[in-house]
Amino acid sequence: MFGTIRRHQTWLWVIIIIVIVISFVIYFSPDARWGFRGRGQGDIGTIDGRPVTVQEYHQAARETRLLYLANTGKWPDNDERARQMGFDIENESMMRLIRLAKVKQENIKVSDETVGTVAQMIVHRLLGPKGTLDILVREILAPQGYTEGDFERFIRNDAAMQQLVSVAGLAGTLVPPREVEASYREEHEEIALDGVFFNVSNYLSGVNVTETNVLAWYSNSMALFRVPEKMSVSYVEFSYSNFFAEVDKKFAEITNLNAQLEQMYLSRDTNSFKDEQGLVLSKAAALEKIKKDEREKGAAALANRKANDFAGELYDAKDHTVAGFEKFAASKGFQARTSEPFDEVDGPQDLKVPEAFARAAFALTNQEEAVSFQVAPGEAAAYVFAAKTRIPSYNPKYEDIRAKVVERYRLAEAQKMVRFAGLNFHSRLTNGLAQGKAFAQLVTESNLKLTPLPPVSRSVRELPDLPEGVYLPQLKNVAFSLQPGKASPYIPSLNGGYIIYLRTKLPIVEEKMRADLKEYAASMRMQRQNEAFGLWFRKQTERVDLPLTRQQQQAKAAAGKAGPKPSAK
Repeated sequence: MFGTIRRHQTWLWVIIIIVIVISFVIYFSPDARWGFRGRGQGDIGTIDGRPVTVQEYHQAARETRLLYLANTGKWPDNDERARQMGFDIENESMMRLIRLAKVKQENIKVSDETVGTVAQMIVHRLLGPKGTLDILVREILAPQGYTEGDFERFIRNDAAMQQLVSVAGLAGTLVPPREVEASYREEHEEIALDGVFFNVSNYLSGVNVTETNVLAWYSNSMALFRVPEKMSVSYVEFSYSNFFAEVDKKFAEITNLNAQLEQMYLSRDTNSFKDEQGLVLSKAAALEKIKKDEREKGAAALANRKANDFAGELYDAKDHTVAGFEKFAASKGFQARTSEPFDEVDGPQDLKVPEAFARAAFALTNQEEAVSFQVAPGEAAAYVFAAKTRIPSYNPKYEDIRAKVVERYRLAEAQKMVRFAGLNFHSRLTNGLAQGKAFAQLVTESNLKLTPLPPVSRSVRELPDLPEGVYLPQLKNVAFSLQPGKASPYIPSLNGGYIIYLRTKLPIVEEKMRADLKEYAASMRMQRQNEAFGLWFRKQTERVDLPLTRQQQQAKAAAGKAGPKPSAK
């Protein structure tokens, strides 16, 4: 079904049409890193001496994708957040293999009732309270090659692994009540703070801008203005709009189209269908929106299939230079266009494509292998492209960027002035507090503004009215290191800097603590349980021989060989 697995491709396009849901998907191959891609048989390693097959690994990888879907509502292959969060499907799949092996060793069983309860929770999380398992399978799982049986097995395995955590981490749940209360007091104790904030914007007007000063600063800061390397690509565009007619034809062949659209409408929270102003759509308008969305998804799927067919034939043509790409495109009746030059950070401005496009383009450094065989899905089209020209990084002429240089110079000088003002006030503050003067008095004498802050605890996650640019975790770390009546050093921030003063520690509200302790104790036990399980699990991996654990052991050995530098005697 996937066709030829190409040497330069780690994931493939698959088109599956089920009822009216014509969806475009990326099938990610999570075994490329470990060197057993495409092997249908054989072993990849051992767990406690038992061989682990490639098939078992593939099953774990498929379940890892389902787990990501259940937690985020998206497939990891299509979600930019997966990369941002550091989600690594290969590592996660290997760890899942180990956990499942331990589940089997412990003979942990999960009841059908538990499986049904968890399945319902996931369905409602993904589709809303009116969602059903049938709709989930048909609209979300089946287009990705999953069956209802796959989904049930995933839930059963995941529930078993949760039970494994409970069993192996049992020691962590034994937390004495006194320790729970002491921890609660530490986490929820509030302190009253005053602050003095120095904003760089207040110092910009005081910067003395002369050509001599600007040029001297620029000569030492040229790297800030260096134009990054840019490149252009030759591309063939497969516009989604070119496939609307084909989708409309398929829709016309569905005799119960309206009934299916209504079923999709009823399976979701009807208040979730809104217009651009955020107003809830009428049923008729919502049905029209669903049809429009499915039409666009269908057109995108067909366009990507066409692009993938083109890429496959191009790969077989052997000539993968940019000239070969353009020649092949012409032979197939396509016009290869050239993008505007772009850098790796901002990407092409004339193409509506995701960030991954620029990364893939800049990875094409071999002129003989200039083609990217990964079809790139954009907002309105799919693309197959080849690296064409590269423009080296360079320093622009000062005359061309003078206004920008002056602006950056003023900001840099204002930041120096802010720092000087903050450090100068801190010196006066330290001396004044030592002489018994009040913090508020010292602030007034320095013609600065005192800002009382809302009460802060270690557990607070956001603080109303906190000045822009102040990082709350940093502020808390500094604040809880102070004693009442003491001030912090000057702390640089994004927009300048600040000094905080600990006025007093506020007493715990005993009634609230008593009301919260039961829930807090449960949360604390769960945290300790996970920590205990983590320690246990790390020991279990010592008896595992898989690509992931081999890699970790090699890294550990390499670090050990490097060791600390010998000290001079």
